[in-house]
Amino acid sequence: MTSSRRMFLAFAAALAGIALAMGWVTWQAIELERREREARAESQQQESIRLSLWRMDSLLTAILARESARPYFEFQPFYPAQRAYTRMFEPVQPGEVLVPSPLLAGGDDLVRLYFQLNPDGRLTSPQSPAGNMRDLAESAYVEPDSIIRAEAHLEALSSLGISAHLEQPAPSSAGRGHAFNRRELESEHRDQSLASTPQYAQSPQVQQSQSLESQTAQTTEEYAARQRQAELSNRPQSRISPPAQIVRAPGSPPRPAADSAADDRQAAEKSAERIAGKPAEPPEEKVIDKLAFDQSGRFAAARKDTLKEAGQQIGALQAPIALGQPLDTLASAPGGDLEQGPFHAVWVRPPGQTAPPRSDLELLLIRRVELQSQELHQGLWLDWPAVRERLLASVSDLLPQARLEPIPETRPASPDEVGRLLATIPVRLVPGPPPRLPVSWWTPRRATLLLSWIAMIGAGLTVFSVLRASIALSERRGRFVSAVTHELRTPLTTFCLYSQMLADGMVTDEEARRQYLTTLKSESRRLARVVEDVLDYARLSRPKPRRRPDPIPAADLLAQCLPELRRRAQRASLDLVEETADLGPSGGPRLTADARSVERILLNLVDNACKYADGPDRRLHLRTRIEPGRVIFQVADHGPGIPDGDAARIFHPFERGRSAEHQSEPGLGLGLALSRGLAAELGGELRLIRAEGFGAIFELSLPGR
Repeated sequence: MTSSRRMFLAFAAALAGIALAMGWVTWQAIELERREREARAESQQQESIRLSLWRMDSLLTAILARESARPYFEFQPFYPAQRAYTRMFEPVQPGEVLVPSPLLAGGDDLVRLYFQLNPDGRLTSPQSPAGNMRDLAESAYVEPDSIIRAEAHLEALSSLGISAHLEQPAPSSAGRGHAFNRRELESEHRDQSLASTPQYAQSPQVQQSQSLESQTAQTTEEYAARQRQAELSNRPQSRISPPAQIVRAPGSPPRPAADSAADDRQAAEKSAERIAGKPAEPPEEKVIDKLAFDQSGRFAAARKDTLKEAGQQIGALQAPIALGQPLDTLASAPGGDLEQGPFHAVWVRPPGQTAPPRSDLELLLIRRVELQSQELHQGLWLDWPAVRERLLASVSDLLPQARLEPIPETRPASPDEVGRLLATIPVRLVPGPPPRLPVSWWTPRRATLLLSWIAMIGAGLTVFSVLRASIALSERRGRFVSAVTHELRTPLTTFCLYSQMLADGMVTDEEARRQYLTTLKSESRRLARVVEDVLDYARLSRPKPRRRPDPIPAADLLAQCLPELRRRAQRASLDLVEETADLGPSGGPRLTADARSVERILLNLVDNACKYADGPDRRLHLRTRIEPGRVIFQVADHGPGIPDGDAARIFHPFERGRSAEHQSEPGLGLGLALSRGLAAELGGELRLIRAEGFGAIFELSLPGR
């Protein structure tokens, strides 16, 4: 293996090692960038999850607050106004005024059915009255179709077997699908805060989990805050005393309808204040104006649509108004305390199934009501698909691919799972895949990597060029030494031998002396030409002042070169054929070229043909052709020509064609390289061309004017 090959292999190994190191650094940097992008996407998704949970819990909290403030007696189609808070379980007596419940016509579009489990075990609904109450409802308040739909819903609810769920003790919050209550969350948060103190931070395990604990603490704290908000909106109304009842004094005359209505409205406002804990907005006058009274002070019939609208608006007061009852004085009703519990969410499975698909689960909100030592349960059958659609629509801008999964079973929730749970109902938020952040192809890190790669490649190419140039220089120096040594050894040997013989008087014959002197003269010229070629080639690479020679006609320049060219051809037994164009009386275009350099180029071409044009046709053609702005000189022979593989090699310094390497013709291999360099200095070009019927054809093109 040569030294140059070993150097190239060492350079390739070093460059491969550097490239592998740079590749590893690049991969690590891009992987770090990807992880940072995923972390940003995860952080963005966590923020979206927190905001989404707040939005959905706030929407459900509003429903809980509305339903928690609803009096228990509104869960009957009609209720007697005088004993709404006291003797609700007694039969309706003749002459009692029945107030229509605002739930008679249905409630929110998210609620399928309002229902009540009475102490006697009957499941009823204010939307599905029975008996005379149904006749009254159909005649003045609701359409029969709505009652039929409510009956179907009530029958479907009864088939679910909800009695077992209604009798379960109510948990402390609305969400009961997970056993992670607020006190546990606050305790967990305290433990995590304690773990972040200096004495706990000394533990390596605590140090490794500080980031996870911080995120878990924030998640549990937010869940506890949402749970507190749900509890406040779902706060039970405990020990509500009945409001004052409006009765008529015996024998007193009936009061005018306007006064009765005003007193009824005032009583309704006071009842609303006692129930809701704040002043109720006064009803609009047009509600009272639409009600009709007869001369006895009782409620009279009017248009069906008017009564229906009036009943809904009166129901919004959330207090009974004894409309149509003869009014006179106020008296306290008999005592009796009321206790309403909070609503809690329950998922109900169809009977006979233990693990049905989650889509078959039904969502109920149930509360316990205790009145006069009797217990009943009231609740709402929510339309879970509609609720889910409403909840997901509220967060579609944050989590467009989110899903909600019911949690029918009661089980402990892990800290990680708490961050996906709703605090109002037992539902888990499935946020979907993290958002795809746009990948920027031009980042500071990637720009640095690109510049590093460019610098490494540039440095590698530079080192490779320098190494290649140094190896080429070393090889050229070796070839130069070998060629010069070979070219100088023969003439110097002859010169030393003949000069010594002549000096010692060993050659006495005059003819022999003349031949010896002629040989010495020829060898001295050969030595001079070798030295001159080397010096001329060395001068090509040196900067020198540009000297603009005087313009000379092409004919005159050619005339100066022809004598030497003919002599060189004659010595090689070649016939120089001059094929010059008609240059005219002016001598053709004028060349701004050094005549000596042009002669040197043509002489090298003729000398090259004399050495290698070995063939039966001993003609050597010198052609001159004129083209616009240029003068073309061609030297063509009838030798074997130059193979295609040697066409570029022969113009390299100290190089000869492979076919000429085995010949004994003297030469350094500088002729063509020197000729091309001189042609370039003159602003021209020297090239090898091919033509049918010829061997090698060298063409010299020089600028002329």
